[in-house]
Amino acid sequence: MKRTATLVSIAAVLSYFVAVSERSSLGVAALQAAERFDATAAQLSALTVMQLVVYAAMQVPVGVLLDRYGSKRLIVAGGILMALGQLLVAGAEVLPQAVLGRAILGMGDAFTFISMIRIINHWYTGAAATRRTQLYANFGQLGQVFSALPFAYFLHQVGWSSAYLALAALAFLSVFVGVLLLQDSPSTELKDVARTPWSVVGRQLVENIKN
Repeated sequence: MKRTATLVSIAAVLSYFVAVSERSSLGVAALQAAERFDATAAQLSALTVMQLVVYAAMQVPVGVLLDRYGSKRLIVAGGILMALGQLLVAGAEVLPQAVLGRAILGMGDAFTFISMIRIINHWYTGAAATRRTQLYANFGQLGQVFSALPFAYFLHQVGWSSAYLALAALAFLSVFVGVLLLQDSPSTELKDVARTPWSVVGRQLVENIKN
């Protein structure tokens, strides 16, 4: 299938929209989480804190992996991780399992935004790239609206497990669209991207952490 800038943009923006939706979904589920896990507000904060810690810790490794594997693979991998994380959250009966699920989700979330930015700058240049970066970032943030309204209503109607299974399915949908439509650049298929050797990857990671 021949990719165009429009198709690639749709897939990239959808991936980021889904990532924001998955990330913010817990914000509307505090009462349900407290009841499900019989936990205090302080204990429930571990769900958010763990996700944020993993997200932050992954920023440098993701940059290194992006140079080696390209945007498409990272976005697809991120979608898979977010789906797996939400599957754990959906089935969690105890708080530690939900915390693990949110940590995995945070890892997948970390892959998405920077990869989308890389794709934009490969398909567009100059002012066009700048405008689209701002536009796509703003559109992706609508995922918070999705969590606050449709998802919150759905959660209230069908309950914890079904609602978070639906979010896992949404993440898998973004993976399917990404596999079908994403391409790292107009002139280079992923298989032709030169990969940075692992020895160089290791040195870059150590240097970036030191800096």
